[in-house]
Amino acid sequence: MSAPSSSPTPTPATTSALHRLKDWATITVLDKYLTSQIVDSLLIALSVFTLLVFFSDTFLDFIRDIQKYGIPINTALLLIGLQLPKTMTLIVPASAFLAVLLVYSNLNGKHEIMAMRMCGIPLMRLVRPAIVVGLLATMFTYVMGDYVVPVCNSMVDTIKNDLLTHGTLPVGRQSVTFRDSDDDGHLRKLVYVSGYDGDNLGPSTIVDVSDPDVMQVVQSQGGKWFPTHWEFHKANVYSLFKKSETFTFNNSGVMRVKDLLNSAGLKTTQKATKKASLKDKLALDSSELSFGQLLWRINKRESLGMIVNKGTYIRLWEKLTLPLSCLAMILVAVPLAITAPRQSANRGIIFAIAALFLFYMLRAFGAAIGKNLVAAFDGILPMAPVLGVSSWLPVLTIAAIGAALLWRKRMVL
Repeated sequence: MSAPSSSPTPTPATTSALHRLKDWATITVLDKYLTSQIVDSLLIALSVFTLLVFFSDTFLDFIRDIQKYGIPINTALLLIGLQLPKTMTLIVPASAFLAVLLVYSNLNGKHEIMAMRMCGIPLMRLVRPAIVVGLLATMFTYVMGDYVVPVCNSMVDTIKNDLLTHGTLPVGRQSVTFRDSDDDGHLRKLVYVSGYDGDNLGPSTIVDVSDPDVMQVVQSQGGKWFPTHWEFHKANVYSLFKKSETFTFNNSGVMRVKDLLNSAGLKTTQKATKKASLKDKLALDSSELSFGQLLWRINKRESLGMIVNKGTYIRLWEKLTLPLSCLAMILVAVPLAITAPRQSANRGIIFAIAALFLFYMLRAFGAAIGKNLVAAFDGILPMAPVLGVSSWLPVLTIAAIGAALLWRKRMVL
């Protein structure tokens, strides 16, 4: 007779681990209560921060554009709506931080946290709803920043170019200036028109440094503006080729230029060369590209020996670090909101607000320090890894501080 098969007996450690896993997977009334409180506060904070940030900067810019170019009200409202996703993406981390801080501070002030702890509920069990909301906020911010915002920014540029193409230049002004900059804030193109009377352009100057190998300056005595192109009369064109250190001068009685206000170099009405089309294809505009698209273009430009700005690397990693900062800030907010009964609750709130300012200061200083290190050790320190570390350092620092504080609260309370 064969011996009966025996199944392995679960060890106490295995049983305890399975019990904890089942406990974390079970949604209780407490989870629903805390999650609803956090979500309600998050929606309120998101609305308040969106209005404050949007109407303090973006709205004023659109008001100036309406006055400057005569944009119709319905188009202006569409442009405003297309800018809302970008504003929301930037303030989701601060909104999530404030929501969690207010909810847990309120629970702690009413001694509900202490009552739950006395009922045997672990501190990490109380933190779980905040972490879940943080993960949802992280996914929402990533989707908005990587898919919705680039599409909206592309639509805004298309609408603005269409308005300028089918609209009119500002009439009756002393001068009109258009400026275009790259991700580092460096000037790519500057167009100055001394005046426009509705028919003719006054003396104009164009400075174009969008091509790193060539700097072009165009000075004209006048011209005309058409919906399809610009026409400059008696134009002097100065071109300085940096690599060959040569200088050329051309005089044109009538110079026609299209796409003058785009970030690409000066384009005449003649057909563009293959080299120019390649540059256009690999153009870097982080505001209109997703993480994957921007990473592909950066790698392609590096393989071809083309220049990639320092700000472009920082914008690339911000597409990941900004969403993850939601979770990092929540890890800091929870332990600082929960204080011992004999301690003042205001002290935790003050420390939490200080942590919020610390995070944004680290973001600003991290980017600046990374750029300065690359500039100071040009050719010695690799640009991409240094700027990557400087971009990730604020999020990792705040997350480490939050995890340490949470572990300490777990041991004390």
